[in-house]
Amino acid sequence: MIEKYDLLLGLTAIGALIGYELMLVVFVLEAGTIGLEYVLLGQVPLIVLALYATAKRYATFDSLVVATAWSLSIVLSVLVATAQPISRASVIVFCLWFLIAFAGVESRNIDDIPGDTALGKRTLAGYLGRKNTRILVVGLKGFATGLFWYRFGPTVGALVVAHLLLLWFFRRITPSESGSQ
Repeated sequence: MIEKYDLLLGLTAIGALIGYELMLVVFVLEAGTIGLEYVLLGQVPLIVLALYATAKRYATFDSLVVATAWSLSIVLSVLVATAQPISRASVIVFCLWFLIAFAGVESRNIDDIPGDTALGKRTLAGYLGRKNTRILVVGLKGFATGLFWYRFGPTVGALVVAHLLLLWFFRRITPSESGSQ
């Protein structure tokens, strides 16, 4: 299917990239209260995408950069759309989402331990093993969720819990790459 629609998928990706860049620049120009640093920060996820193959060569570095890109995308999208300056609260939200995103990436590495080991790829999950990686994942997500709840109140905490439960649910109903669930 990918080969059949390669051109269409490529054009769609280019269109999405152009739309993203235009949206970012237009929001920054319209707001007037936020600067071009937002446009520069908006390039981080694209840089991560471009350098991802290189990042995968180093143990856990790929998880760190992916978590950074996801967290920055989430926080920056809200800041740009609401024309809010970077604040202490936005840095805290970035850090907490980073922990959750990092844990999510590492949770997927659990299933990759046998393949990564066979390929000689070193990952944090490979170092820690399945059980300890699961403990790390639950611990990081629980810690970040608890801090969201403590710092931003029960409504925000409940929304984070709901988000994590939805992710868990969809992962359970989605077949793995090996074809099993």
